[in-house]
Amino acid sequence: MKAQHTKLFGRVPERAFTLVELLVVIAIIGVLVALLLPAIQAAREAARRSQCTNNLRQIGLAVLTYESTNGHIPPGRLGCDVGYRPEPYCPAESAEPNQSELSGFAVILPYIELQAGSRLFDLQGEGILMVGSGTENWKRNLAGLEFLRTRPPVYVCPSDLAEPQIEGVEYQDIEGLGTGSYALCMGSNGPAYGILPQAKIENNGLFMYKRTFALREVVDGLSKTFIAGETTNGHLREYDTYNIWSQGLRHVSSLRNTENPLNTPPGLGTTRAMKTTYTPLANGAFISNHPGGGNFVFGDGHTDFMSENIDLELYRALSTRAGEEVLTSNS
Repeated sequence: MKAQHTKLFGRVPERAFTLVELLVVIAIIGVLVALLLPAIQAAREAARRSQCTNNLRQIGLAVLTYESTNGHIPPGRLGCDVGYRPEPYCPAESAEPNQSELSGFAVILPYIELQAGSRLFDLQGEGILMVGSGTENWKRNLAGLEFLRTRPPVYVCPSDLAEPQIEGVEYQDIEGLGTGSYALCMGSNGPAYGILPQAKIENNGLFMYKRTFALREVVDGLSKTFIAGETTNGHLREYDTYNIWSQGLRHVSSLRNTENPLNTPPGLGTTRAMKTTYTPLANGAFISNHPGGGNFVFGDGHTDFMSENIDLELYRALSTRAGEEVLTSNS
């Protein structure tokens, strides 16, 4: 039997994409990307906001653990100002000449598993970030200063675009201190009170210079009183937005207020000059990069996202410890 052979006289040419078809495919891909990108960005922002909320929750629990150990919440700032020592909270300089500007965030370090860093602050009983007429031995505490140039992760919100260290702001010749994304709430008295007692010592919130409070003094209820909220761009000197996590300084570093509405842009609203820059631009406002508002932690440890459109009187009421305001909503 003879093998049969089929003769191939030619090949059918393969069909290629035309230019029009290629452009259609590219257009379809572009539309799909445009549809998916907002969803991806929203998912990323949700993750960042969740981490930010978790950080604030840890801060709130650390404050409450400190209180259960010491019988009072930590001060917003460890010491008083030089030459400004209203009784009974601050003794005369002759009795206590040296004061520390360490913030409440530095005080609660042992309660967020950073005991080693906290121990670096005590230099033969003198402390660190001191003001007053004492010696400057603390400036030779190189290990302590190096720690203050770092940023504990719990004090950094993923949505905050701040650089790790401060720019253009010195603290008694010490540069490059670490930034933070959160501030403790002093109350509703802000830049309009400048450096008066009503801002630093006699404010109506939970955190201020030197002074501390027991939980029983929070007449408004822990669930209706701010502990801390968000800040942004803490590395910038411009507009006095700087926020050093280890330093307690009214209207800027680690201590904010609700005089101005939430998310008031830097340099706007009621403002006050800071000694560091001498520009009257510090507004002391809480501000966030989360769209539409910002995260806060309350005295009972719960967190809430506050709308930037919240009624101003309600917002201020949530920052007071004993205003006895009637509150109908938290957001």
